[in-house]
Amino acid sequence: HYLIAEIETYRGCPRSIVGGCSFCSEPLKGLPDFRPINDIVKEVEALYKWGIRHIRLGNQPCIFSYMSKDAGKKEFPEPNPIAIDSLFKGIRSIAPSLKTFHIDNANPGIIARYLKLSKQIAKSIIKYHTSGDVAAFGVESVDPNVIKENNLKASSKDVFDAIKLINEVGSKRGGNGMPELLPGLNFVFGLKGETKETFDLDMAFLRKIVDEG
Repeated sequence: HYLIAEIETYRGCPRSIVGGCSFCSEPLKGLPDFRPINDIVKEVEALYKWGIRHIRLGNQPCIFSYMSKDAGKKEFPEPNPIAIDSLFKGIRSIAPSLKTFHIDNANPGIIARYLKLSKQIAKSIIKYHTSGDVAAFGVESVDPNVIKENNLKASSKDVFDAIKLINEVGSKRGGNGMPELLPGLNFVFGLKGETKETFDLDMAFLRKIVDEG
């Protein structure tokens, strides 16, 4: 009853072509290796038949980049809303009574660069998932020096634009009374180039999110 099965959609990172974030192990797995939609659906179907009712599509650096075009050629490849919609629809069709159907990481750098496509993807996720879902953004830091020193994936503007989009689409409440889909903000402290000012910049950024609703 309390087991959540994490389903792997792919491994590797599109940003491995530029080295990826300084602290991250994902680039060591190489370029993205996407699992076929049908394989993922069959895995969920098998688990569902054995009584699993809580799943999470995880273990990838960015769910919005699943089956993305030019992955392996571009640091920020164009998202593929059709493939993601097919994946979520396929899972929901064979597992209609899931009690939890959530996602894992999302790259705010991708969302900010492809706002229209990302909006489509967010709407697909909301259509098929269960509410209370979180798109975990690896922000790490909004200090420009720390971003540069550690080859981080998004500027403070990118992150803010991505937060704004996810909130716009996902903040309404769903069937269980929780917001459908919200951005989660992960910060990492102790990165190269960090100073006392880094904390102030991060705090100012969080206050801006609150102040702008």
